[in-house]
Amino acid sequence: MKKRQDAWSNEEDELLAKTILAHIREGGTQSAAYKVVGDKIDRTESACSYRWNSVIRKNYKEAIKEAKRKKNYIRTSEEESVQDTSLLSTEQSNSVHQDKKVHSALTLEDCIVFLQQTLYQQSSSATDENSMLKEKNSFLRDQNNELVSKYNELIKEKEKLEKEYKVLIHVLTEINDQTKENLYQERIH
Repeated sequence: MKKRQDAWSNEEDELLAKTILAHIREGGTQSAAYKVVGDKIDRTESACSYRWNSVIRKNYKEAIKEAKRKKNYIRTSEEESVQDTSLLSTEQSNSVHQDKKVHSALTLEDCIVFLQQTLYQQSSSATDENSMLKEKNSFLRDQNNELVSKYNELIKEKEKLEKEYKVLIHVLTEINDQTKENLYQERIH
């Protein structure tokens, strides 16, 4: 049985505040926080509740708002994640829900490690994709150079044929003119 203690120390007040804010952020109840703190400092849940509501709470208004925002953000993220699991098989969905139970008590350090790993994976994936795109770009550039070279060869061939055509036309015109001249000369004689 816990004995009555009158005076609260600053350390006890801070422990009570930090524990309650953590419970709010994580979606827990204040009642559970009172029990945790009461067990640690040998006070009743009622004493912790009274101290929080009558003395400490008013000093942490902004921190409470922030903890509630974080709780809502976590809840929204979990709800979106649950919606994402609707496309999974029952077995996969159960695995995801078990993972959520395991991860519900994540620390800030766990989150930082997870984000760093995710960033590394995304960076690695982006590097792989970048390498693949560079290879494809190089292949297409070579293919383009080859096509440009063929195009230039065809242009030269066309110009050569046009010159030959002009020469042929000129020769045929000369022959035609000569033939006409010969026919005219034969008529006259």
